[in-house]
Amino acid sequence: MALEGPVQCFLDANESFEIKRGNFSWPVIDTDLTVTTFTREGPIGFTLHTPHWSADYQLTIADGRITFTCDGPEPTVTTSRQAQPFSEYLNQHGLRILFEDEAILVGWCRLRCEGRDRGRGLGRRAWRKRNLAI
Repeated sequence: MALEGPVQCFLDANESFEIKRGNFSWPVIDTDLTVTTFTREGPIGFTLHTPHWSADYQLTIADGRITFTCDGPEPTVTTSRQAQPFSEYLNQHGLRILFEDEAILVGWCRLRCEGRDRGRGLGRRAWRKRNLAI
């Protein structure tokens, strides 16, 4: 399992996305996301790393939504136009979640299986047939 993104940081070349906690800020594209919880049920834990600090998060998939929460002091994403907690930013823009067997969860619960589905989205019935082992 792996996490990628948020893709918004890569799409807008004219905007600087920084993540800040305390007196330290760092470009979002230079941070690292490390999965810390490998279970078949419950939230997926991950850590956001910078050279100066790290922050622990939980990713929950329920009721057709992906929700992100921070477990402790939360960093802020800043751009020239706004500043907001990183969990709020992730709740708006999402991450790419890569599962085993080439299953990818993109944005707001769109599942793709690269090897088999060739980019077609999966309906509710197909979800039941997928083993989203972490």
